Order: sequence, then C-alpha cells, then structure tokens
Amino acid sequence: MEMHRNPTEPVSQTAMNFFELQDYAYVIFDHLHKITITNFTNMKPLMNFVKLILTNSPMLKLIFIVIDEQVAVDDEVKMLKKLIQYPRTSARAQIIFERP
Repeated sequence: MEMHRNPTEPVSQTAMNFFELQDYAYVIFDHLHKITITNFTNMKPLMNFVKLILTNSPMLKLIFIVIDEQVAVDDEVKMLKKLIQYPRTSARAQIIFERP
C-alpha cells in the first residue's frame, strides 16, 4: 500500500476533519505487510492514519515514511517520538524514516 500527498495542493478543512480514529476502530488490515507514505508531515490526519495502521495491522512488518522536504529536523524528531509511542498489534512492525 502506498499513500501520497501532493504538497503543492492546499489541505481543505474538510480533509483535515475527515479522518477520526474512532470512525475506523473496527477496521482490521489482516493482509497488510508493508506501507510506504511519502511527503509526510506532522498533520494530525496523517499521524492518526499511521496510528490506525499500527494498531490494526497484525501482520505488519514495515512502515516506510518519507518526510516532506520542508519539515525541519526538530519537527521530524518530534514526529518520530510520537510515532514510536503508538501501540502496535504486530510485534515485528518497524517504522523507518527517510528524507528525500
């Protein structure tokens, strides 16, 4: 599975409010092994999406996250600190961060 965000397009308020974790708590990703997310930022919907994937993917092995080039290193560290604290269904799930 891959997820891409176009950094040149503005994010509407509707999109910001679309993703709420409680709306998808019942979804289980039984066959998800690897996910790649590009242009990642510290936006709440993106962070919640990663939390959902970690929480509901028992077979997950890898989340590969490519940080948006405009994200400062300090913000990258803050994101990583949050992400590694999220609960994981799969004990093997790894989070790998990369800069473009």
